Amino acid sequence: MKLVARSRIAALLLLPGLGCGSNTSSVSDGQPDGGGTSTEASVADTVMSNAEDAGCNGWTTLKHLPPAELAALMATSDPIVINVHVPYEGNIPGTDTSIPFSQVDAIEAYLHYDHCADVVLVCMGGSMSQSAGNELVKRGYLRMRDLAGGMAAWQAAGYPLLMDGGT
Repeated sequence: MKLVARSRIAALLLLPGLGCGSNTSSVSDGQPDGGGTSTEASVADTVMSNAEDAGCNGWTTLKHLPPAELAALMATSDPIVINVHVPYEGNIPGTDTSIPFSQVDAIEAYLHYDHCADVVLVCMGGSMSQSAGNELVKRGYLRMRDLAGGMAAWQAAGYPLLMDGGT
């Protein structure tokens, strides 16, 4: 049911003029032809340019959600939750899929290269989700979050962790 609703929304967003249909951009680094260096400012400029091209609001850094904020977000909206931890050590309820943090290209493919997708990455302690999330932000993903402290913090806050591979 979750996938059907997302497919309908994605189909609407791909219609001309309704935003998020474009995942390409031609962004200059602000330097004359011949180069420039990659800096935090240029990454932020690129991400914001992608936001304008994609037609959605977003941010230029990975947002870290404490467990209570993630629980509230999941209760009021339908973010795509991806477990990036390897090896498998459980899932939070509502996890959509598991893709290793090192396979950022596979995460992009799962998201259908939708730079406007509302995504939460989780891992056991937070470092794997931060690694994948920061790379996705650099690639122009505009609504990227991770679970601060990972699934360990989720459990410590009293939320359940599914250990059987279920979602």
